Amino acid sequence: MGLLKDYLMLLRIHTGAVTAAVVILGALLMGCREATTLLLLFISGVLLHTSGFALNEVMDLPYDSTSSHLKHKPLVKGSVKRSSALLLSIILFLLSLTLFFIPLQSMAALLLLLLSSLLGISYNLWGKRFPFSDLLPAGWFALLPVASSSAFGNPPPIIYLISLFLFLQILFNNSVEGGLKDLESDLESGAKGTLIYLGARVEGCLKGPALTYSLAVRLLLASAPLLPIFITGFYSITLKGVIILFNLLLLIFSLKTLLKPPGAREQLLKEFTLHEVGSFLLLILLLIPHLPIKFLLILLLLPPIWNLLFTKLIYGRMGTPGV
Repeated sequence: MGLLKDYLMLLRIHTGAVTAAVVILGALLMGCREATTLLLLFISGVLLHTSGFALNEVMDLPYDSTSSHLKHKPLVKGSVKRSSALLLSIILFLLSLTLFFIPLQSMAALLLLLLSSLLGISYNLWGKRFPFSDLLPAGWFALLPVASSSAFGNPPPIIYLISLFLFLQILFNNSVEGGLKDLESDLESGAKGTLIYLGARVEGCLKGPALTYSLAVRLLLASAPLLPIFITGFYSITLKGVIILFNLLLLIFSLKTLLKPPGAREQLLKEFTLHEVGSFLLLILLLIPHLPIKFLLILLLLPPIWNLLFTKLIYGRMGTPGV
């Protein structure tokens, strides 16, 4: 059981349902209601997610090995071999592509998924070496619903608007939240993250270019949900008000975190987890005019339930992973 937990930790399985939900989202927005197709796309999304994180763990091992916070990671403590993790990543990736193609039978969709994967793989291979490489995983994630939707025809504007929101969310999550969470260990290991390149240090608040960049990305993220509610004609006045208010509260919450001195890593992890949950709820609000209630409920409930179950299994506590 211990080795199984280590492999599940390696694969970051606890967040796999979020990636899978984004994969099936494109198909749902194009009107796909075939259960087998959606199930295969969901499994493909989970496999794609786990493949990417296995490769990420392999490539980050030299950096993780220097951090006192990450001694429990499977590759760091040696419970999983680096070669085994790399082989597993390749197998999972090939399985993901296969399960994605079988129900869709679309070369265009497969090529878009390959392009998305290329961005993700590029980040895993070189992301710690260059600043602003966080654009790569943001592009990876944003292309997932575009890829699955393209099998059913030309994607409508709402898919591209949702993809823009996802792009900015992952950019903020990876470069700002992840940059702050891992700031101490990245400085120790010599990683060249965006915030470090812009002058962020462990002592004191964010300032100068690092603060400017963080605020700019967060404000762009706050503007993204406004585009679909004002550009398209699908949103009622009440729903517009709810989205704007929730978006504003989420912005205030994240700004409070950015403008104060960095706390302990565990505290930052809790605050960023809450922000990610809020962003996911905001996405569900944006989807209300576009999907039937049963699919909204599935998208709303499945990822958090999945997360709670797997974090409890792997880390012994619900909702807070030890990464």
